[in-house]
Amino acid sequence: MVKRRRKINIGIITALPDVELPAILKVFNIDPNKKEDTILENYRYWFSSISSLKAQKDFTVVITSIGTSGNINSNAATNALIQNFNPDLLLFVGIAAGLEKKVNLGDVVVSEKVISYETGRLTPEGVEQRPQFEHPPHHILQDIRFFTQQISSSLWIDIFNNLQATLSSDQSPPDTTNLRPQMHLGSIASGEKLFADGSLSEIRKKYDEKIYAGEMEGIGFSMASEKERIPWIVIRGISDFGNPLTKDSRLKDRYHHLAANSAASWVKLFLEKAYSGPPQQEINQLFNHRTMLCNTILEGIQNMTATHGLDDDTWAKAISSQYFLIGLAKALNLTGQKDYLNLLDRFLSSFHYNIKGELILEKGHILITPEETEKIIHFMKEEDTKDNYYTQSEKMKAENIDGTQMHNNYHYGLTLRIASSEKIQVLSEIKKVAIDKLIKSNNCLDEYGGWYPYRIPWITARILISFKECDQSDIDANFMIIQRALESLIRRIYMEKYWRSGVGIWVSKWESTALCLEALDRWDYVKQNETKIKKVLRHVIENQKEWMVNPPNFSSEDNANNTLSSIVMASVLLRVIKNNFSFEEFSINPDDYLRYFKDCMSVVSGISSPTVRQFCTIPQLMYYITDAVTNYIQADKVDKL
Repeated sequence: MVKRRRKINIGIITALPDVELPAILKVFNIDPNKKEDTILENYRYWFSSISSLKAQKDFTVVITSIGTSGNINSNAATNALIQNFNPDLLLFVGIAAGLEKKVNLGDVVVSEKVISYETGRLTPEGVEQRPQFEHPPHHILQDIRFFTQQISSSLWIDIFNNLQATLSSDQSPPDTTNLRPQMHLGSIASGEKLFADGSLSEIRKKYDEKIYAGEMEGIGFSMASEKERIPWIVIRGISDFGNPLTKDSRLKDRYHHLAANSAASWVKLFLEKAYSGPPQQEINQLFNHRTMLCNTILEGIQNMTATHGLDDDTWAKAISSQYFLIGLAKALNLTGQKDYLNLLDRFLSSFHYNIKGELILEKGHILITPEETEKIIHFMKEEDTKDNYYTQSEKMKAENIDGTQMHNNYHYGLTLRIASSEKIQVLSEIKKVAIDKLIKSNNCLDEYGGWYPYRIPWITARILISFKECDQSDIDANFMIIQRALESLIRRIYMEKYWRSGVGIWVSKWESTALCLEALDRWDYVKQNETKIKKVLRHVIENQKEWMVNPPNFSSEDNANNTLSSIVMASVLLRVIKNNFSFEEFSINPDDYLRYFKDCMSVVSGISSPTVRQFCTIPQLMYYITDAVTNYIQADKVDKL
């Protein structure tokens, strides 16, 4: 966390210092000619406060202006304000072009969504448009809807008229006596160009029928806010319709101050009457209880790790389990211990140099039993006899899958993450071998993106998770392959609900879905595909009774495998929803999952040798529980600050 100089409750940012800033200053009873209260990193700041009726408390306010337009500038100004004041709410307030016939001059558009309509991907055929979407968090949207339903518009008009009275005759249109601004909750298009060609309606048709305004700062502001997990809103007063300039343009420019006043007056009334404040009360009530629960879970994992050791013969027998044990050691800060070093030595013993000086992976160290690949192929063929989904394609049929290439990809993917765990020469050499095997080997990549076989998306997901642990230079060198792999995961969502596993009952569809979600989340690819991911999350949550084995059960191979799948899914679900504000609409109780993790550890620690189909079940179980718990503790601490 960046050290903040001073805690302020609400941060307000404007772009235009001569139009938008004076309106906001005046609405907070600050003389626009008053010198700023402080200057930090070349940004000027004014301080004020406001009393909230709904929250029943006073909030401190800091106001600034970026001095110019553009999303890069708004992003930088937002980051600076966050670093200096750590606000609970951020507002970007100003003027914008509106969609003619949908809004009127002086109306206010409040962001339900901000759309970056100019983002895209360069392809041989040209630019492929790939809009990016940002949403204010759910509890803020609830406050905005409360405003529209419960707050009298006459109160808004009174504040607006008072601001209008401060304008000179050349700053306002001739007659605004009967003007009554309306609020529109909808989408705002944000790019790097000023709308002056009438194209806003075309952008609306192309991307979102709820676009009511277009501007140049919202996406930079909202991305900076999202990055630091701070709730935000973009508020825009409509000053023009983004049409080509005419001889009447100078007259229309006089709507700039009117639009700024309309937006500023809405902000004041919203904060006074509708803003409920940060949802800290509930968090504070749960924080101590949840922290105790998390600590109990981690204590159980630490005790079990201490009892067995990271280099336990059963746990650390092959690369598949070493992968999770290395991650567990990192999460529990055990990397300086002897058993961790022994674990790395065991990993290194899986390789030898040949006469050419090449590092070769010992095949006997890849699998716990030589017949594991044959078992997986068996389950794939069994699936094909029960379901014709894969048999419709020669490429996907189990009988045509190269088992050796499949397992090489999977295990070199695991190797990649282990070799990235420490900055030592021999591990760097192994990492290079792994990358070469994953990028340059014949048939290792699918021509439609991702790794072979296309039938099994979770292999691609696991490799992507490993690549995220690599040095930036490794990521940059293979960026296009990684990008295509991420895109391929989105394409492989089955019926907009989940990811099939492709290996029958060996890996459940729920575990496959969890791994794909984890990969997309770790690469920040969830927001770019928010609509599709929401459908997956909704399906997963609605079908929790199907995938969660409760109480945990390790009495048979199937039960153990299904319990592991439950843990992986619950861990990833917590991570994805906690990391993305726009998914707050999904009503899950984190404590239910944390208690489930506690029950799992109680069961596992009470049996000497759980019956499992996959030998790395226990390390994987502990890794995913630890990842979920430590991530949640960190997120709760951030929320509580």
